[in-house]
Amino acid sequence: MIDQNRFLAPEELRVESGRLVFMEEQFGDWAWATDPQGGDPPVYDRSDDDEPWQPLSPHLSEFLEAYWMFEAVLSAPFAASRARGTAQDIDRLRFQMPCVGSARWRWPATSLQFFRRDRTLAIAMSDDDDLFSITVATTSPADQRIIDAVAEPSWSRKQPSGPA
Repeated sequence: MIDQNRFLAPEELRVESGRLVFMEEQFGDWAWATDPQGGDPPVYDRSDDDEPWQPLSPHLSEFLEAYWMFEAVLSAPFAASRARGTAQDIDRLRFQMPCVGSARWRWPATSLQFFRRDRTLAIAMSDDDDLFSITVATTSPADQRIIDAVAEPSWSRKQPSGPA
């Protein structure tokens, strides 16, 4: 994984303002917490220790599912991305891959949509209805064909270096 965010070790867990802090952004600028009790409690976040906790997800399980898809896309060895994707890019993505979920986040964007086909995942993030940050990624060289069907030649590409 990319370690953009990190889960706290058991000895690092702490309660702040009645919330159990379980994860932090790698630089400590953002934190995620949940209620200390309950079967599938809500998740809250904040960007500053002085800021109040903001409701983020009604269930911890939903938040964790979105988090793992987010991390899987960003850490995959084969990927194509476009920082300022358009509605046409989203249409091309939807044609190739079904949407498998969405999430409301406050960082790195307010709206996230997740797509999946075979071993390929994609994420479309947006703060604006007209522009999207899109990343399509896979762990399998064979599934680069799905990336190629979605990504235009101008998109940024990532793949492992060295012999295949």
